[in-house]
Amino acid sequence: VKSKVVLVHHSKVIDDTGRIQQPLVQKMVDKAVTVFSGENTLKDAWSKYFSAEDVVGFKVNTLGLMDLRGMDLLQHFPAVANAIAYGLKKAGVKEENMIIWDRSDEELAQAGFTINNEPTSMRILGNKKSRRGPEGQFNPKSYPVGDSSSRVSSILADMCTSRINIPVPKTHSNASFTCSLKNHYGTIDNPREFHP
Repeated sequence: VKSKVVLVHHSKVIDDTGRIQQPLVQKMVDKAVTVFSGENTLKDAWSKYFSAEDVVGFKVNTLGLMDLRGMDLLQHFPAVANAIAYGLKKAGVKEENMIIWDRSDEELAQAGFTINNEPTSMRILGNKKSRRGPEGQFNPKSYPVGDSSSRVSSILADMCTSRINIPVPKTHSNASFTCSLKNHYGTIDNPREFHP
């Protein structure tokens, strides 16, 4: 079975000053989801994958941004997440049932997110406070993976009923290039065991 890929491009999504244009990001995400789903409306497109009862976790990838702090291009992290949240609302998912998350609060903040753990609005939170801080919160159940085993982040395992993987293409010293699968290294307690 071949995978389906939808590519959406707009030459002005990043303006001449390097700033992300949120209205164009919204149009691009909306177009991608409707074309991918085969549905005619944004509501039907998102409803094909999520129900109003779902608690949707947006797994973003904000790792490795220490040298990019304060740069305009970092706005794409919140811009894409906000565009997805808009579409999910059209499908009836309440804002309080959306969780944007990654490895740490510190890295999310560096990517332009404002940490929020209020249960009455969209939550934005890390699995731990800082990237170098103590181990984050993981569900106690362990899953066998090859010769090892992993535990899954409590955010994903205990809070979410569904997820959206929002990776970024990036370089990597061992793999050269990483994207969707590597983004889920942020969901397990022992990613270093799997890098090779």
